[in-house]
Amino acid sequence: MKNSYFNAVTCDLIENEAFIPVKDSEGNFVISELVRAFSRSISNSYCIFELFDGDRLPAAWIEERIGANTRWLEQAGISSPRGVLLILEVFVFSGKPDIEKLEIISRHQNTGIQDRKHMACIMVTLEDGGISREGSLPVSIGGIKKILRKRLQGDLSAFETLPDINTLLKQVNPEMEIGYVARKPIGTYVFLGINIAVWLLGQLLKMTMGTDYLTEWGIKFAPLIIQGQYWRLITPMFLHANAMHIFANSYALLIFGNIVEREFGTKKFILIYMIAGIMGNIASFVFSSAASLGASGAVMGIGGAMILVWRKRSRGYFKYSGQNFALVVMVGINILYGFTNQGIDNYAHMGGVIGGYLSAYLTGFRGSSIKAGQRVAAVIGILLLAAVGIAAGFVIWGGKVGY
Repeated sequence: MKNSYFNAVTCDLIENEAFIPVKDSEGNFVISELVRAFSRSISNSYCIFELFDGDRLPAAWIEERIGANTRWLEQAGISSPRGVLLILEVFVFSGKPDIEKLEIISRHQNTGIQDRKHMACIMVTLEDGGISREGSLPVSIGGIKKILRKRLQGDLSAFETLPDINTLLKQVNPEMEIGYVARKPIGTYVFLGINIAVWLLGQLLKMTMGTDYLTEWGIKFAPLIIQGQYWRLITPMFLHANAMHIFANSYALLIFGNIVEREFGTKKFILIYMIAGIMGNIASFVFSSAASLGASGAVMGIGGAMILVWRKRSRGYFKYSGQNFALVVMVGINILYGFTNQGIDNYAHMGGVIGGYLSAYLTGFRGSSIKAGQRVAAVIGILLLAAVGIAAGFVIWGGKVGY
């Protein structure tokens, strides 16, 4: 039963909690009947999880292991001011442990080495299904304890043998591992530079000639689009109304474009950004005759692309970086903010999200399992929405809006 329990917990840690088995100095996984070791990085925190056969390991060995980990924590550095180091040691016993082992483990049940450095010991007894308390820790381990408890109560017959670790990691990692494609976010910097240069040139024209001709010629305005100025479905994404407007969009592009471009690669990022921006302008054209401008539709498309990544890579994805979760939250907040404040083109925001989501299906991303049929469907969806949107704009505003 104990071996099956070890196998079940191992699979759960890898598949559901984003843990990776530790390798020894020879490059072999530390996976045996006595000891299994895993590690995981969550945002700024790093956790080491060790699973031990408490019955077969001598008390002196347990004491030495805990001591060695304590010394390692004392010497280890923390890369981030907000980071946490945690070693979680789980000792599994068939029945009640002997007094000496019980005393050793209990003494180190929750050891705070320094601020943000902790070690916790947990005892699991298979006979009565008991799990010891570890006290209060700076990092939540609720998911880990849930796994330990669930496998005590469930059927373990399917885990008599452990699946091949390399095969398991190969199946899971594409859905949870963030592998950056682009080393430098060149596309992000290019779009950022274009937006700033266009705005500065517009301000110069305004000071010298009295009119910002770039904005006048490029802003989205339904009556002029209906008259044939179709470039106004593209140019607004490079224009901004004032310094605060370009600062807000530039900041969002710099922070979040960096993430998306590294994830998708520069060429795919440029395609996503352009499609999202155009789709945002088309949505604005359909639902509003008012003049509008700004890169927010394209920036929101970045969030739309990451929503697809979120879906494809499952719940383990955001355990690696809080920035990625913040990116998706940003989409929701901006849309809600747009509904509650006048002067914000929320239609462009929503069109951008849809465009970014579909274009991410079109381009795919590292480790994605997007099929050829899905990519074709994405292309058809983008073209169909664009065509229907432009046609709808002409029908809605053609007979109502004059210039």
